[in-house]
Amino acid sequence: MPRKAGEKCRRPDCPNRPVTEHQLCVVHKRPGSGYPIEHRLASKTNRTEICWLWTGSKFRDGYGQIFWNGKNWKTHRVAYRLYVGEIPDGMLVCHHCDTPHCVRPDHLFIGSPQDNSDDMVRKGRYVDRMGSKHHLTHLTDSDVRAIRGQWLAGIPQAVVGKRFTISQTCVSTICRGKNWAHVAGVALPVVVDSANKVQP
Repeated sequence: MPRKAGEKCRRPDCPNRPVTEHQLCVVHKRPGSGYPIEHRLASKTNRTEICWLWTGSKFRDGYGQIFWNGKNWKTHRVAYRLYVGEIPDGMLVCHHCDTPHCVRPDHLFIGSPQDNSDDMVRKGRYVDRMGSKHHLTHLTDSDVRAIRGQWLAGIPQAVVGKRFTISQTCVSTICRGKNWAHVAGVALPVVVDSANKVQP
């Protein structure tokens, strides 16, 4: 059916978006968008004895995703809004079960980002990736102390960086405590004279 100029979406809940095809706007012409969100959520949920697992598409982080009200939502947030209540601004919907694609309402709770972090630590899911435990670094805590010591001894940051195969910027952030702040102390450099004798 050809579109008429100025024609609006036929869905009564649509805020008068322009029609693209089938008398529907770009939001409501999506597959499944004509069904109530409760039906769409339930139709792709596997209710096991423990969790209600979303079987539809997922975000890369493992959380379920569903298109609703003009945008992609995480399914556990939609489930919370439908079955529990509104989500206060700035708050997260967290899982008691630690299963990202679970949408069971009694497994969900509201928490701040700090609450979520505390919950992760309490349940033993925190992985320490600071400093030398990070998979992308080649520095050790001893290297960091030596870098600070050489810089305090007046060796230019660019020279220190070359010695440890890191950039001058990286040396700067280490010396200013922006990076590797968890490592305390300084290892002053050993100065050797031309006769290979250690200087005080």
